[in-house]
Amino acid sequence: MRTIIILFMLAIPFSIINIGCQDVEVGYLSTEYAGYSLDSLVINYELDATPPEEVPNPEYQMYLDMGFSPEDAMAVYTLDTENDYMSRFGAYLKAFGNSTLKWQNTYQLNLGVELHTWNRRLQFEFSYYDKLTNNTVAEMLLPISHGFGTAKANSGSIRNKGWDAKVTVNLFHNPNRGFTWSVTGSFNHTKNLIEKISEGYKKFLKELNSSMYTADVYYRYREGYSMDAIYGLRTVGVDPATGQRMFLTKDEDVTFAQNAEDMVYLGDRLPKINGNLSTNLAYKGFILTVGFGVKWGGKQFNSTLANKTENAYLILNQDRRVLSDTWQKPGDIVPYKKLMLNSASTNTFPCDAFVQKDNVFQCTNINVSYNFSDQFCRKLGLKGLSLGANLSDVFYISTVKRERGTSYPFSRNPNFFLSLSF
Repeated sequence: MRTIIILFMLAIPFSIINIGCQDVEVGYLSTEYAGYSLDSLVINYELDATPPEEVPNPEYQMYLDMGFSPEDAMAVYTLDTENDYMSRFGAYLKAFGNSTLKWQNTYQLNLGVELHTWNRRLQFEFSYYDKLTNNTVAEMLLPISHGFGTAKANSGSIRNKGWDAKVTVNLFHNPNRGFTWSVTGSFNHTKNLIEKISEGYKKFLKELNSSMYTADVYYRYREGYSMDAIYGLRTVGVDPATGQRMFLTKDEDVTFAQNAEDMVYLGDRLPKINGNLSTNLAYKGFILTVGFGVKWGGKQFNSTLANKTENAYLILNQDRRVLSDTWQKPGDIVPYKKLMLNSASTNTFPCDAFVQKDNVFQCTNINVSYNFSDQFCRKLGLKGLSLGANLSDVFYISTVKRERGTSYPFSRNPNFFLSLSF
């Protein structure tokens, strides 16, 4: 009889001060007639009912589990026994504590299902998670007058959510003839979102984001955006008359100046899909395994391209694009601006001209092996004999060109092995 199973499951683990970790789980299961047969369905979840791990100092460990140590929440002094004044020892401040520091609270939703069908020819696993962390603990820079560079502070609320999926298809499975062939795909999607930034951290970020002090990408945190977001200037190209790069202001005006307040969201480093594909083919003693990697939907700031064109250090060896693709004379229509003697004031800061789609398809490895039969091994006085070869990083296809072998020669090294057992 054909059966379909519909599953709904809710798991909410959370931690609250003085209460600990709890799980709330609800399950719903119904069956009705459908168009395929189902071999099995397994629900995997874990109830937090295990006793706490024994530690030398449970109270201290409790602080560490919440994202900070006791020294981060209170001023700690150390007695200076190496120096004395009038036979009395002094004390110095070891850590600058934040007395307003709060523990992190985490709320998490998990949904999961695992099923096998068509005589286990198709196996499917899927899980979804949604995790919200309030009072996130982060490092905050301090003025030099404090005597300490950083201190822990509650930065706000961060949400992480995504899903994981795994599909295995057994295309052929005939043990009698010694022939099997399977294909497995594992894919995941992860997204983080800054839902709230504390007022104190907003002031810190406002001062930090008011300047442009590096030509590389640096993080800028804004409510409603990802922690892996790329921020930069918008450019309309290189001025053919002057050779300078032109930018757009927040008011959509064209300017040659680079200002921090004109930086906008340009994309996210996290890919929309990240996964692996593999296939395994076995015929009698012969085994072939091929693995692939896939990444799609993210973006990256190509700092190598920026540093070898518009931010080139002219006293060193240069990329050929410095001569072919940079502005040389009035009227040139080129992708990169004119170059001047290296100076921070002439650098091009992060802009959309160097933000590229980061889609990757690669063959990560190929493994070939052969296991000789027991009858053949007995003739040689062996219990087992196998040989094989392995090749990694077979090919790499990406929308962002990468450089290899600049500091050490790049090479593909095949490995061969022979295994004997007596």
